[in-house]
Amino acid sequence: MRYPWTIVAIVALVSVGLGATNVSAQEPGGPEGFVLWQSADVDAIGDRLEREIGDRAMVYETIRNEDGHSVYYVLRGETGRAEFHETEADLYVVHRGRATFVIGGALVDAESLPRKQQRGSAIEGGTRHELGPGDILHVPMATPHHIVIPAGSQFLYALVKFDEEPLQ
Repeated sequence: MRYPWTIVAIVALVSVGLGATNVSAQEPGGPEGFVLWQSADVDAIGDRLEREIGDRAMVYETIRNEDGHSVYYVLRGETGRAEFHETEADLYVVHRGRATFVIGGALVDAESLPRKQQRGSAIEGGTRHELGPGDILHVPMATPHHIVIPAGSQFLYALVKFDEEPLQ
């Protein structure tokens, strides 16, 4: 794996916002590139996204862009399209809400998009996994995946994208 320590550090830092109450304050500074998202900051981002979503399917905030990975905070208000990223791996850390994650199988009605991605209406033949707060999952590159949100619900998560294709 290309970024094993990066994954461990990001999971540990993002997990701070998942209900941990005994988090000691970090001293300012640290090595170049070190970032700590305090629990209160993570909660504030989630609250802000909940105020912004309205009737949209999804809103997000870019938390950090680095060479090799990006970090987003995403709130979904409804099920989106199934996804496939030819060159990107994803790491999800669930903060609020519940959803079903479908992974593997094949995209239905696949449509090619820029940045070496595809979207589809669903996944055929994948496995289903129920998700809730505190769950962490890794999606390898070139793997179809789909987040299914129960009607009338919201689903909030941190998303780390590895080897993200540049925006054009």
